[in-house]
Amino acid sequence: MGWATDNILYPIFLIVSIVGVVSSIFFSILIHLRDRKAKQENPSAEKWVRKNGKASGKKLKYGLIGLLITCVTFLGVLAYTNWGRTPDMPDIPNTPIMVQGGIFEGETVDAHPHGRGRLTWEDGTFYDGEFANGMMHGQGKRTYADGSIYDGKWTYNLRNGIGTWLCGSCGRIYEGEWVADQQHGQGRLTFANGNVYEGEWAYGLYHGQGRFTFTDGNVYDGEWAYGLYHGWGTFIFADGHKQEGNWVNGLREGLFTMTNPDGTTFTGTFINGEWIG
Repeated sequence: MGWATDNILYPIFLIVSIVGVVSSIFFSILIHLRDRKAKQENPSAEKWVRKNGKASGKKLKYGLIGLLITCVTFLGVLAYTNWGRTPDMPDIPNTPIMVQGGIFEGETVDAHPHGRGRLTWEDGTFYDGEFANGMMHGQGKRTYADGSIYDGKWTYNLRNGIGTWLCGSCGRIYEGEWVADQQHGQGRLTFANGNVYEGEWAYGLYHGQGRFTFTDGNVYDGEWAYGLYHGWGTFIFADGHKQEGNWVNGLREGLFTMTNPDGTTFTGTFINGEWIG
């Protein structure tokens, strides 16, 4: 909790205390004015004022006692919620602590990584960047034991947002959007051999509109579904020939328009990827 204002009882007792103080002052003034007016209007009423003044005094005394109880109760709640407690404040930075099986050095709150820091694991993997509530969160760079690197946005230990991934074992480089630790959205993947895919992704697979360029000069530009040519697309060969039509699960299907390098065109039909004329 840490602060009195964080407790739901605080505003309740604060209002009660204010009402009690105002009410006591108001009734004290009201009783005083009533007795004074009675005495001025009828001097013979002094005896009545003295008699009733005792009753008024008792009322005032009880009112003050009630006010005292209210104030003491309020101070008790204040002491419970604030006095003797340490408010949430950053711990001493750069004190090594164990987190997620590794050693963390950096900013902490309540002994949990929060802010900037570095987390190192025994296998040589390390993360350098922002943390929140003990987890990788915000901008950060993680270098893995196999040489792979992710540099970008994190959300509670997951790659989420814009980031760049370098695969240490395969040499591929992905630059683009991530959702829940997977390529999702717009992105560009460059293979070690020079092939490039640029376009839309869904859950780690080519999905939507995209363009794949092969190192031999061939290009597929069109629709994808879960990693396969699927939908309307054009395959452009390195020698200038083009085939445009509908694709199903990576295969040509139906009527296609073929374009020669000289610009002449003709049509043909494919079934399950096989040319039937």
